[in-house]
Amino acid sequence: MYGGQSTHLPLRLNQAGVIPIIFAVSLVLLPSLIANYLAVSRIGILHGIGTFITLWFSQPEFYIMLFIYPGVGFTYFIRQLFLTQEDF
Repeated sequence: MYGGQSTHLPLRLNQAGVIPIIFAVSLVLLPSLIANYLAVSRIGILHGIGTFITLWFSQPEFYIMLFIYPGVGFTYFIRQLFLTQEDF
């Protein structure tokens, strides 16, 4: 309460919270982590695969696209999972 009035805004912007972002970040970082380990491998084919994936993940357009789509998908999924029709 501030000056006798409520300061609460009854807006529901993102009811899923930060859970979808955490899932999206973990999915985006996992292939990059594995590729970095493969890139320093002494086995030729593993080194080539790791280097190829590392080069793809170094491109900002690919990385942003790979981050946005799972983020939106997980947000929709978590929202459908946690909310019922009574919340609307």
